[in-house]
Amino acid sequence: MKGPQRSDSTDDRPATTDSPDGPHNAGGRVLETPRQRKTVTCLLEHGTTGPVKMGALAERVAAREYGTTVADLEDGQRERVYVSLATSVLPKLDQHGLLEYDKSRGLVYPTDQLQRFRPHLSASVGEPTATANAGQ
Repeated sequence: MKGPQRSDSTDDRPATTDSPDGPHNAGGRVLETPRQRKTVTCLLEHGTTGPVKMGALAERVAAREYGTTVADLEDGQRERVYVSLATSVLPKLDQHGLLEYDKSRGLVYPTDQLQRFRPHLSASVGEPTATANAGQ
């Protein structure tokens, strides 16, 4: 194995925070899971100037989640994150206005609302960052 194995169940569990300004209170639980926070972090790192390909976003999130590079990701790691983003994470973030998810074209369009979550992400301590940048 190239990176630590993670169960999808841990990635979908709500994070706990004692901060009154944490992700649970700001934005109505929009950033309640580690995968949601990692997705928003990757989008913020990309910038909001244009669309992001779903596959490239899934690779960046998976690399961050598994503490590896995009090049070293295993197919199963990529696939688990891709499916989760497509079926759960992106629709929820779209519903809350952080992005527009065009499932049929496989594109994610960050919105201006995304920036308001930046302060809540800096409070998420201990989440590794990806060491490689995925191409689009």
